[in-house]
Amino acid sequence: MRQGLGRVCLGALAGLIALWFGQAGAEPLRVAVTPWTGFAMIDVNGQLTGFNVDIMRELCKRIAVECELVMMLPGEVIEKVIAGKDVDIAAAGLLRTPDRERRMLFTDRYWRSSSSFVARSGTFSAPTLTALSGRRVAATRGSRQADYVREHFSGVATVMEFPGFDDTLAAVAAGDADVGLLPTIAALNYLVSDAGHGMETIGDPLTEHGLGGDVAIALPLGREPLRDRLNQALRSILLDGRYDAINSRYFPFRIY
Repeated sequence: MRQGLGRVCLGALAGLIALWFGQAGAEPLRVAVTPWTGFAMIDVNGQLTGFNVDIMRELCKRIAVECELVMMLPGEVIEKVIAGKDVDIAAAGLLRTPDRERRMLFTDRYWRSSSSFVARSGTFSAPTLTALSGRRVAATRGSRQADYVREHFSGVATVMEFPGFDDTLAAVAAGDADVGLLPTIAALNYLVSDAGHGMETIGDPLTEHGLGGDVAIALPLGREPLRDRLNQALRSILLDGRYDAINSRYFPFRIY
């Protein structure tokens, strides 16, 4: 009798776990990614591809859950994760900052970031307050770079915000903005493309003031069991070489 009761209890527990992690007929977990060259893109066949996309597909497979990848703009992702609305997981290049960690859960790092100013070649020698005074300084809405630009250049320059990283870079390339501040890897990817011809980074990459550090996968508060399973899966792909295989598919250098 006791043995049978134990099987019933274990079966009930397994059912609850399966329901929590998107199994047993539950809805797929919604994974937010942001449009970003190299990280989340639509290919020539109309398929979603990129580093963040492939990493999340691999992690979801390893924790045995069904995931639905959804493209969202950077400014939307943070609000939805904090609210726990429409997003279960976000692989959107979010830096772990003390303020964000109070409002969201984060996995371990899955890549490391810094930020760089980008301008048309020969426009600026350094991104100083004096050099950018009266200029148009752009960043991506909802990003830590946008926070920094508002904090340091409002009142000195015209601050402009665009919906995506590629939109910000395109505005600088077209002359609609004089300089942009973006994740360094976004800038480098753009500069080596045809669209980035005639552009350059100015000054050294920045890591202070929340402009660099660990980039992690974000989840709403209260999803600790899911975060822990993702961390375990992340460690496994780092150890068995799958992470490096995905990395080399999109970047000529290791971003971890």
